[in-house]
Amino acid sequence: MLSNGNLTRYDPEHNKLKMISNGNSFSEVVNDYIITDKDVITFSSKSIYRIPKNILDKRNRTAPITITDVKLQEMSLPIDSLYRLNYDENEIQINFNSTGYGAGEMKYEYILNKDEDTWRKVPSTLKQLDFASLSPGEYRFKLRGKRSSSLEYQYATPITFMIEPPYWLSYWFIILMVAIVILMVYFLMKYQQRKRNKRRRLEVQQLLNEKKLASLKLENIRSQMNPHFVFNSLNSIQDFIVSNERELASGYLVKFSRLIRMYLDYSQQDEISLTQEINALKLYLELEKMRFDDELNYTISIDPAINADQFKVPSLFIQPYVENALKHGLLHKKANRKLAISGILSSSKEYVKIIIEDNGIGRLKSSEINKTRSNDHQSFATSVNDKRVQLYKEQLNKQISIDIEDLYDQNKTPAGTRVTIALPLT
Repeated sequence: MLSNGNLTRYDPEHNKLKMISNGNSFSEVVNDYIITDKDVITFSSKSIYRIPKNILDKRNRTAPITITDVKLQEMSLPIDSLYRLNYDENEIQINFNSTGYGAGEMKYEYILNKDEDTWRKVPSTLKQLDFASLSPGEYRFKLRGKRSSSLEYQYATPITFMIEPPYWLSYWFIILMVAIVILMVYFLMKYQQRKRNKRRRLEVQQLLNEKKLASLKLENIRSQMNPHFVFNSLNSIQDFIVSNERELASGYLVKFSRLIRMYLDYSQQDEISLTQEINALKLYLELEKMRFDDELNYTISIDPAINADQFKVPSLFIQPYVENALKHGLLHKKANRKLAISGILSSSKEYVKIIIEDNGIGRLKSSEINKTRSNDHQSFATSVNDKRVQLYKEQLNKQISIDIEDLYDQNKTPAGTRVTIALPLT
């Protein structure tokens, strides 16, 4: 009998009614039906069911189970038994159904992991399962179901998902990273070793430079206290004594001893103030003027813009050039001997220029005279100063420059020498 879309069977032998389409067997509204010898065929707006008559009384029969759709990231995939997915393709949805008679009474269970033996129940209202953010690995999905009155399960075809790990977790990437780390550690150790070796070389070089500088200090002392100067000074003192000029001899001796003390004191220092250097020069020139019988006129002028008490110069650096001016330029001149020492600030205010200018016979004439003398005077001081300049450039990064210029009068005759020493202000 068909009433309001529900199909009912009446058993006259036992006087019983049984709903065939009661929402449990199938949920569609029955529009019509046909009865044959073996089957009952029902028609609805969506489907056709063929129900064998011999199963209408069998409550324990389970309908087959089918996986109807597999979605990856909300996109449907063809049904397959194996899926190989990337690490970021880990949002999976599985839809399933049972289309046979009695499907409405089905209870479903599933297992996702191959290492898991426990079947998990699916809520009775659901016909799909969602798995979000699955970690990389192999997953085997199994689905089974049965009617509540049935003893046997129906199984759907299993599906396997292979989710590949991200590249940073793969073996080749890990091996590559370990190799890179090992290489980085190796090169870092080599770099540190090179730095240590370079530092040791610099320390050795610094020690050698300091040794050279100490040696040059001693050479500078010897050049300052050269035998000519000491011998001439003692001769002058002797002459004063023989001439019964005791006051001159005493004054000369006092100045000579003060100069010796200054040289010994300043030679122990790498740098002294410009004021100290000028004081030593004044004392030296006073002694030389006495030896020249006062036939020597010298001037010393320092630009007021230069803080002579604070400005540092290499110790006893200027005196050798003053000595050369006296011994090689002015000594051979008969009269009107003039020497000018000046200190000026460069226009860029980055350098202090010390200018030593004499009106002597010039370097060329002096060289010719010295060649004819048997007791030729060797100027150690200026060669030592050249070495000191090189050391100051290398060790202290101070760019000291020395320029020597020959002077001529209007007739192109040698009229003296000018030495310009440029010392950095800082």
